[in-house]
Order: sequence, then structure tokens, then C-alpha cells
Amino acid sequence: MSYLFRSLLTATAFAGIAVGATIGAQAAQKAGGTRRVAIEYRDLSGTQDLSSTPWVSHTKQFRLWEEGKPAGLLIQELAENGNPEFVLGTAISDPKTFLDAAVALPSLPGKGRRVVVKVDAEHPLVSGGWMLGHTNDGFAGIEGVDAYKLTKPMTIEVYALDAGTEKNTEKKEDAAGLGGLGRIPENGVISRHTGVRGDADIAASFKFDPAKPIGRVTITPLK
Repeated sequence: MSYLFRSLLTATAFAGIAVGATIGAQAAQKAGGTRRVAIEYRDLSGTQDLSSTPWVSHTKQFRLWEEGKPAGLLIQELAENGNPEFVLGTAISDPKTFLDAAVALPSLPGKGRRVVVKVDAEHPLVSGGWMLGHTNDGFAGIEGVDAYKLTKPMTIEVYALDAGTEKNTEKKEDAAGLGGLGRIPENGVISRHTGVRGDADIAASFKFDPAKPIGRVTITPLK
């Protein structure tokens, strides 16, 4: 089963149980200070599929990832398998840390999606990201952006990151985007991705320029 199909099943399943309904109960109690923001994101590479993409609003104590440090299980699953379940499940199980969550379906190269999440003074930050579909453990997204204070749209150009959890063999058996289920652990840290080599099973047609932004995220406060 390909990562894209698994990712689609996951997104559909979470949509079916209404992610926001669980965390949204807390939001409803704080409706007076709750604001809604739209998050629009788009691939700029033109070569990489985007996995299902989880987005969460949270307190300042939570970090989804940090460059230069090892990736946790949430990012490992997202970056290696396009799996948003661990991010969303963590949000649902911890309503004190998280106010709201949303998940978007996978999208094709050059395309994107839009979601809406709630923020408040206690949970002002938004984080989220997607797997770069034709890499071993590449991903992109935003981490800890203060959306509560926004009075106008904010656009952020993001760069490709390497989760450092799996070696970049680019072989079919290790690439979820090609249906592979294997992995060779790297035990590294999150860093800027160096790009697709194209010398193995992940074809050169999936190359992107790691020196350029791979995605664009726009956060817009809603009335």
C-alpha cells in the first residue's frame, strides 16, 4: 500500500470522527476569546506529492520539531510515511496543550489545500507539515507560528527538511512513496534537506532545488 493511499485513508478516517469535535469542546467554552484562522499551503517544487497534512493550535510549551535536534515519533511518522495520526492523536488526547486540530487530504505537485483552526490567548501557536512524497524522510511545514496576534495575512516560504530518522537510500523498498515498507535508521537530527539524488529508484524527475523554498504557507485571520 502506497504512502499516498495510507495517507488518504487516515485523513478520511479522522475527518469521519471530526477531529475538531473532541478538542473543539474546549474551544466552545472559551468562545469569547477564540479566533479562527485559515491556513493555505502550496507545493512550490512542482515535483513532490504532499501527504495528508495535520495542523494543530497549541500552547507555547509544545514543539512539533526543532532543527538540530532529533525528530520525535510525531515527525518521524509524518516524514517517513505521510502519517498524520500521531500528531492528531496527540492533540486529541491532550486538550490542555491543544485547542484545535485539522487535517487536509493529500495533494499533487504544485497544488495545495486550505484548513481552518481556532486559536486563543492560551493556545496562540499553529504548527503543521507534510511529507515530501518522493523522499525517504523529507518534510516541510511551519512550527510554532503565533497566529493569535495576526491582524492581516502572513505568508511564510518554507524549505525542505530531512527528519534524520531514515537513511536516504532512495531505494524502492525504503521509499513509502513507491510502496516500500522498509527503513534503515539514521539516528540523526532534523536539518535542511539536500535534495533528491535520483541515482536509485526515486527517479531524477522528483528532484527539487533545496536552496529554494519548497512550499508556501499563508495564515489569514478570519472574522
